[in-house]
Amino acid sequence: MPTVTCICPTGDTRHAFLPLAIDCFLQQDFTDSELLIVFEGILPATITTNPRIRYIRVPKTDIGTKRNWCNEYAEGRVIAHWDDDDWSCPTRLTEQVGRIISKRKAVTGYFSMNFFDVRSRRVSQIITDSGHLPYAMGTSLCYLKSFWKKHPFPAGHTGEDIYLVNEAKRLNQLDCTNGLGKMVVRRHTENTCQASEDELMSLQDLPARFLNILGE
Repeated sequence: MPTVTCICPTGDTRHAFLPLAIDCFLQQDFTDSELLIVFEGILPATITTNPRIRYIRVPKTDIGTKRNWCNEYAEGRVIAHWDDDDWSCPTRLTEQVGRIISKRKAVTGYFSMNFFDVRSRRVSQIITDSGHLPYAMGTSLCYLKSFWKKHPFPAGHTGEDIYLVNEAKRLNQLDCTNGLGKMVVRRHTENTCQASEDELMSLQDLPARFLNILGE
């Protein structure tokens, strides 16, 4: 069984995002992993097939319930959130699994990240104030499956990941680090969470690998 399961819950209006998520997974230098895509509706016939990628169709439901289903189906001892619309650098899994081991914490994630609006092409970043640390953004979470079993996600369409973050913080099991240059959140009309902007940036401030995808 793989060490890590990257969970990708997706809806029937979001299938167009999947190629980027799949490519990011296959580019990871940590290969003892699987990508689990739990989806609604019917996937396009051109979707990537790979021995390390599993697809499970589920009824339409809220994101909290869907994340719980993902984790129940996961074969890995470590779970990494792999949201369909976000970009991760190739070393993300190596870094986060390493931090869980070295920091001896059940949950790790990034307290800062880059954001890219696909409509306006505006670039921004969000950095959590030091007074609110430790804190981790939901899309960046990586954690022990055993911790999730004791703290499953609440049902609902938003905020389910914050519950896990708060539980880990309450139990002194939350590790966090800077995620600038390591993840890019794509903003679009299908976002389930609309985060506020901290600071506008230049397009060239984004990671070179992400810019290559944009054709920049």
